[in-house]
Formats: sequence, structure tokens, C-alpha cells
Amino acid sequence: MKQTVDAWRQLEKQQTTWHLANEQADLSTRTGDMLSKKSNLVKSVKMMAWKMPRSRATERNRETALNSFNTD
Repeated sequence: MKQTVDAWRQLEKQQTTWHLANEQADLSTRTGDMLSKKSNLVKSVKMMAWKMPRSRATERNRETALNSFNTD
């Protein structure tokens, strides 16, 4: 009986470990996806800012826009 209880506890520990490993892998994947989306967004904003007309006021705005997204 004690061997059965010990085996059951060992199985529960193993399943918990597998579950946590799967959760960690899922979070890692989602984090990578989010960083990729952020990177693409930053690239898009930089391209939009780069294509703005060139006057002194818009040049300052362009630099502000570029600098605000350089937080990588």
C-alpha cells in the first residue's frame, strides 16, 4: 500500500513538472511573438516618421517620434 501511495505521489510530482515545463515553453513562445510584434510596430512607426515632410517643425516632430520608440 505504501509503495502505491509513493508511486502516486511521484507521478503527481512528475505531472506537475511537465505541466510547469509546458507553461514555461508557452510563455516563452508568447513572449517571443510579442517582441516580434513590437519590433515590427517600431519599424513601421520609424518608416512613417522617416517619410514625413521636411520642415523645421516636422523635423523636430520626426526626431521626437524616432526617439520615443528607441526604448529597445
